[in-house]
Amino acid sequence: MKYLLILCFAIISNVFFAQNKAEKYFGFGIQVDHQTWKIEVQKNKNGSYKINYPDIPCSSVWKFAENLKDIYPVEEGVNYSIAQEKLTTGEDKCMNDSWVLLVDEKLSKTTKRFYLFETEHHSKPYAYGFLELETEE
Repeated sequence: MKYLLILCFAIISNVFFAQNKAEKYFGFGIQVDHQTWKIEVQKNKNGSYKINYPDIPCSSVWKFAENLKDIYPVEEGVNYSIAQEKLTTGEDKCMNDSWVLLVDEKLSKTTKRFYLFETEHHSKPYAYGFLELETEE
């Protein structure tokens, strides 16, 4: 019985800490003028996202807006989020107050796509890219 309790505690702890662990994503973006840049995204325990563009250099945070999901229609059954990007550094090098459409990739549980729009009402993104979850080996 003692070993069963220890096993249950280990499983529950593992699930709890896995859900509350920060996630790091790395990837690249492509602008409509064909410029490319690296992007690093950290999803924190509280659900906030910190962004770093090491090639530019700029950094930002993504502030998610749940009430805007109808602005960018996405295929039925696809998990996605919409956020406004607020620059924290590099205001003279990057566009502030862009809108981000972050989409879970259907073919890979560790890959996300993102699209950057100048405003929430633009229908054509000025940049897009891919993010891959950093996994521990």
